[in-house]
Order: sequence, then structure tokens, then C-alpha cells
Amino acid sequence: MYNIPYNDTEANLFFDEYKDYILEKIKEKRGCFTETIDSKTYIFCENAFIKDFLDKYSNETELRKLITGRPDELLEIVKTVQKECRDETDHFKYVICDSTKELTEEEMKICKIKISNKKKKTQRERNNEQGIIQNRDAVIALKGIPDFRRMIYRIFVDNIYGKQDFFNKSDFIRKKGLRVCPYCGRSYIFSVTRRGRKIDVKPQIDHFIPKGEFPFLAFSYYNLIPSCDSCNVVCKKEQKPLSKKNQSYRVFNPYMYIDEPFFQFKLHNLNIFSDFLTSKEQNIQVDFNPKFKNKIGLYEKLFGLKSLYKEHNDLAHDLLIRKQYWTSDTNQQYYKNILNCDPNIREKMILAFLGYYESTEGHGKRPFSKFLSDILAHYDKLVQKGKP
Repeated sequence: MYNIPYNDTEANLFFDEYKDYILEKIKEKRGCFTETIDSKTYIFCENAFIKDFLDKYSNETELRKLITGRPDELLEIVKTVQKECRDETDHFKYVICDSTKELTEEEMKICKIKISNKKKKTQRERNNEQGIIQNRDAVIALKGIPDFRRMIYRIFVDNIYGKQDFFNKSDFIRKKGLRVCPYCGRSYIFSVTRRGRKIDVKPQIDHFIPKGEFPFLAFSYYNLIPSCDSCNVVCKKEQKPLSKKNQSYRVFNPYMYIDEPFFQFKLHNLNIFSDFLTSKEQNIQVDFNPKFKNKIGLYEKLFGLKSLYKEHNDLAHDLLIRKQYWTSDTNQQYYKNILNCDPNIREKMILAFLGYYESTEGHGKRPFSKFLSDILAHYDKLVQKGKP
């Protein structure tokens, strides 16, 4: 994993671009609606808790906090929602309705349809009644947290994040200037298109805090993490990076990650001053910084990092060969003469000879830059100590 720098200016531009549409959908999709799942039609209703939540985020100032809040601020929103949900029941109330008959008074109450003696009903009232009557075989009304999640999911996921031709994922990632998955650091995340055809390769965007359980964060700027297919679809899926007890982060959001060495290596039947050119790949084994020993299991569970990088002993081995060649006295004097002529060429030379960007800002530009940078930092540390 590598760090993604915060960009609050871009986050606010993101909000300004989409705020009117978001506010419109919050207002438009309120009330109650039906949805058919497994041949059963469910009624989802706006209860008091949902009303308070949507009233709060119908305010532009509060909505800006939800959309542009940094990871620690989003975590506080999660904790607040969880606390306010505490009194909501997880039990479902089932109401079986006869689809051949009109709604009963009890059903109308559940559906929040006002019963009045008015001769003319509003178009919305007529649509509500007819939509529920016509679309049900067995109508099940759900109350409590399930209603909240589905109602918010319908607004923020179905009608905002997932709205076709509304949110362009490729443009979102392109504006960030990232080319490599920040979770694994191994795979490119750009789109490839062919003229006259659909996208052949497209990027993934992971919701760091899953949108399934926390749909109100489905369009929060710092919760949208560009990622590769392996990390998002195969490994992480809907796994939650939060602890069950206090809802704190168990692993770092890439925006919160402190850029310090994560990868190391172990030597077998070698010491740091051995000639790596004559050694075998098996003599060098990828390892991890002991500082992360309490988290490496979680990184393995969420992204498979431990298993994946143990397959890259060859990259560490080849890098150490190049490093020894690079640091030889003859080559250093040659490169020093060039660098003295043009200081700006240093990063290009390191990239060409060692294969990684020297600056931390470059870790998102080429696969394995973070990995190779950490391996060389560990090599320099061992050389300085003068021991294996």
C-alpha cells in the first residue's frame, strides 16, 4: 500500500460538480417504494430515523461534510449513525397482502400513504397506491435498520454512484494522476479503449468502507479508492476494514497511510556483502517490517498482500543485483559526473537502472515502485549496520 496525498481542493470541486443532482435525488426518492426480490415485493418506508438523516443531509453544508470529509471525519459519521441506529430493531415485520385487492388501512399506514376524505388525490398519492397494488404478489413491509440501509442505498448507490452516464470512473481516476493500485502497488488501473468499441480494460473503484453496509458513504470522495480488479473484486469485496467493538480503522485508508518502509527481505546462506549476481533467487526472501506485525494479517485478509509478495522474491533478487552494480565506485563516479551536469536527470536514471520512482509521489505511477523503494531502503540499512 502506498499513500495517496489529500487534495481538498479537488474534493470540493467534486462536490460542487455533483451537489445539485445529489440534493435532487435525496428529495425525489423519499417516501416509500417497492422492490421485487426473489419473487417477493418488498415495501421500504421512510421511518423517523430515515427522515431525520435525510433532512440533515438535505442541507448543503452537512452534505458537503459527507461528500468531502476526510477518512477520520467519515468514521465519526459512521459512529454517529451506528449510535442512533442502536434503538432501531433488527426484527422484520411481515405483512402479507393480497395483490388482487386494494390496500387496506393498515397497509396504507405502513406505506405512509395518508388516508383522507379528499375527492381528489395528488398524483404522488395515486402513484404510490397504484405502484404498490400493481407490483406485488406478496408484499412484505420491513421496519428498522433494514429499511434505513435499503432506502439510503437506493439514493446514494442506485441513483447517484451507480447511475449510468452520471459518474465517470475513468475521469475520476485520471484526475487523481494515479496509474497503479494503491492497495497492492502491483497493477495498473487505467482504461484501455479501442476505437468504435466498448472499454476493453476499465478501472475499479473500491469503497474503502463498504457501500453495502454503509451506503451513505457511497459517493464520499475520500472513500472512493481507485483499485485493481484483483484487490477490489477478488480479495476485498465487501469486507469491512473497521473493528467491531469501536468502529476504528483496522488497516489504513490509503489517504491515511504513513509512507514508511513496509517491505523487507531475508537472506539465506548469504550476507549483505555477498555477490548477488552469483546467488540464486531462493537465497533472498521477501519479508515485512516488524512494525506492521499486528496489521500484516489484516492486509493479507483484505488484499492478499503477504501471499502475493512472497511470489516476488525474483524482483527483490534482480533489484539487489542492479543495486550492487549501481553503487560500484566506477559507476558512481561516472553517474556523478553526469548528475553534476544535469541534476534533473537523477530520478530518470534511477527509474531506468533500478526500476522505481525515488520520490514517494511517484509510487502511484509505476507498479512495484513502493516495493522496490522499501527493499533498497532495507538494503542500505543493513549495509550501514555492516551485518547480514
